[in-house]
Amino acid sequence: AGIGLNVNQSAEEFAEANLPLASSLAALAGRSFDIEEIARHLLGVMDRQYEWMIAGDFARLESAWNSRLDLAGRDVIAECFDGTRHRGRLLRCEFAGIVIDNVTLVPETIRSLSEPLAA
Repeated sequence: AGIGLNVNQSAEEFAEANLPLASSLAALAGRSFDIEEIARHLLGVMDRQYEWMIAGDFARLESAWNSRLDLAGRDVIAECFDGTRHRGRLLRCEFAGIVIDNVTLVPETIRSLSEPLAA
C-alpha cells in the first residue's frame, strides 16, 4: 500500500504517457515545487492525522477531509470505478457514505469527485 503525489510533471508529460486524468501540483499551480519541502509537509500532515486516528478522533479526520474537498452543498459528479456516474448536490461527505441528492455511495467505490465543468 502506498500513496503517490505528482509534483513537478507537466501536462505535456502526462499527455505523452497517455494519462489524460493525471495531473501534478506544478501543472495545476503553473510553477515548480521543492520536492523535499512537499514531502516534509505531507509527512507532517499524515503524522498528525495518524495520531487523530489512533486516538479515535474520527470526527476530526472527517472534518479535515471535508475541509480539503470543499464541495459540501455544491453540485458534483461522482465517477465510480464500475463506470457509473452520479450527478447532484453533495449533501454529506462521511467515511460511512457520500450522499449526493438521495444516493449514498461508499467512498471506496468513487474514482473521482468533482464539480461539473462550466458550460
